[in-house]
Amino acid sequence: MKKLYLTKRLNTIEIAKEFGVSHSTVSNWIKKHRIPMRSRSERQIKLPKITFSGKLCEKAYMLGLRAGDLNAYKKGKFVRIQLTTTHPALEKTVKSVFGNYASIGRCVHFHKGKTHIEWIIYANLHKSFGFLIHKPRRIPSWIMGDGRLFYSFLAGYVDAEGNFQVAKSNENDVRFMFRLRAFDKNILKQIKNRLEESGFTAAFYLDIKSGYMTTFGRTNNDCYGVRIYRRNHVLRLIKILLKRSRHDEKITSMGFMMKVGNKKWDEVGKEFRDLRTRIKSTRVYNTQSRTTFVTPSLDLSRSNL
Repeated sequence: MKKLYLTKRLNTIEIAKEFGVSHSTVSNWIKKHRIPMRSRSERQIKLPKITFSGKLCEKAYMLGLRAGDLNAYKKGKFVRIQLTTTHPALEKTVKSVFGNYASIGRCVHFHKGKTHIEWIIYANLHKSFGFLIHKPRRIPSWIMGDGRLFYSFLAGYVDAEGNFQVAKSNENDVRFMFRLRAFDKNILKQIKNRLEESGFTAAFYLDIKSGYMTTFGRTNNDCYGVRIYRRNHVLRLIKILLKRSRHDEKITSMGFMMKVGNKKWDEVGKEFRDLRTRIKSTRVYNTQSRTTFVTPSLDLSRSNL
């Protein structure tokens, strides 16, 4: 522990990964063996924080992610970003977006009576990322007025809140659907209107009324949705988002849909079910065991789509 913590300067999360335990267990080991804890400033400033590049497409994507799952707030002189997920693919997304600016940490959260495992992904960024602190309630006009920036924002928002669905239709046909669901009524309306301006046929609807009971508790607000059903419109949107998405699971789903073409369900159904099983096998599931899961990785690079 002294060698890892004091000499190699690994933090408790990195040590926890090596031994397959939670970071709180490592902290208890350090206290038990009376190893001097590093100061908070030493723990936070492991690597120098790099200022934001200023690239507008990058900023628009980050704001899309922030409008979705990503949380951000001021922490000392840094901007702390954080999200909770059961999807390892989302951890890779955060690393691909922010990994060049700061080190990305991960710890295990035992939710709801220590039976539901989630990962908390976090990083302390340079103060130049202050634009992430306030969660967008509407898409800014500088993004809405530029097609490149709008689709960069949409890619970030879809990586957080969207999904692409493949299903059997009629006797042997394949049906595609793109769907966004969130509590952000204004943002979803803006997305629907902007997509229609670009020639897409999109539907806006109330998905779940407030007070509905879910596995995570009762909803406090109405949940809304945007859907695209037309096959050629879904494929057109996929072509746009594939260039911008950072989420491996969604990249894989979109790539599969691009490959389906005009095939029938009996030609692609088994491949789709196998793909869905592979993706689900990488996620963190409910468990009674206090174990940090190391999940198998998928080869989801664009070159393999």
